[in-house]
Amino acid sequence: MTRPSTLHLRFPLGQTLALALALVVVIAGMAEGAARLLLDGSDRPTAIGSENPTLDVKIGMLDRLDAEGGVDCIFLGSSVVLNGLDPAAFAVAFRTQTGTDITCYNFGVPALTAQSAGLLAELLVERYEPRLLVYGFTLRAVGERSAQAAEVYDSIADTPWVAYQRGEANAQGWLVEHSTLLRHYLAYRNWPHDDYTTWRAQFTDAPPDGYEPFLVTRPFDPATIETPSYFRAYALSPAELDGLETILALSDGTQVLLVEMPLPLFVLEMFDGGAAGYDALLSGEIGDLAAAYDVPLWTTSALDLIPAVGWAEDAHHVNHRGAQLLSRWLAEQVAQAITTGELAL
Repeated sequence: MTRPSTLHLRFPLGQTLALALALVVVIAGMAEGAARLLLDGSDRPTAIGSENPTLDVKIGMLDRLDAEGGVDCIFLGSSVVLNGLDPAAFAVAFRTQTGTDITCYNFGVPALTAQSAGLLAELLVERYEPRLLVYGFTLRAVGERSAQAAEVYDSIADTPWVAYQRGEANAQGWLVEHSTLLRHYLAYRNWPHDDYTTWRAQFTDAPPDGYEPFLVTRPFDPATIETPSYFRAYALSPAELDGLETILALSDGTQVLLVEMPLPLFVLEMFDGGAAGYDALLSGEIGDLAAAYDVPLWTTSALDLIPAVGWAEDAHHVNHRGAQLLSRWLAEQVAQAITTGELAL
């Protein structure tokens, strides 16, 4: 008796793998196409996969602002900028002075120093082409031994997307730049963790213009303020000055402005040589460096811009009231400088 036979098709191993890979590519392509159709232009948060949470959020927010019409100016700096410069207040005051609208974004990153700021400034200017880049800083940004400076720099520089933007070929950076699906996934990547709710809030609650008022928990009391650690035996850092010079060098194509972010007079008096010593160092080597690039340096320590009610409890940041005063002052000065020709926008 003859048994019926069954036809078996056997594909070579290499052909099977090729078919599987092709199927994966097709599925990935369909998913990417759906993501672009449904998510591009939406208000859904995106991320770039950085270990620096502020950077992770702000690039996505700035991309959205850029897609909606572009950004005219960027405020760059540490938390003194993050908490101290309100783009909305700046825009209102600028319009009052000039009759012209201006769109600004606050790219303040906590603990950012000049070395890290230089890295970011190059990226931001090339990607978003602002007419004005304002770098706000205190002497902490250019000094030795600034707390968290190295950690912040590494968290930014080691981000694959940042490395890709700087010309380093890497697959992850390329994918983040070109994949809508991946950018949206990265904003949700911590969902299995206990702190996911807190993590997601950074994206869903992110202010569209980047400004975050200082969260006040107690009254401002000068008696509780200790000498800042970076004030002691202060020395300028060559690495931080190199970062500052990177920012200044961008003035060939973008109007760059350096602004000293204010500190209370009693805090400045804690510096070696007092407030006069602080101002002399700022106006001396740093001022000379800015002048070499024909970049204005606006100092604020002698202006008494912020009243007692405008300081946050730590005396190193302004509160929301102080931020409104400082932002309006800056807008008025920028408008005047455009009129006199000191700034060209």
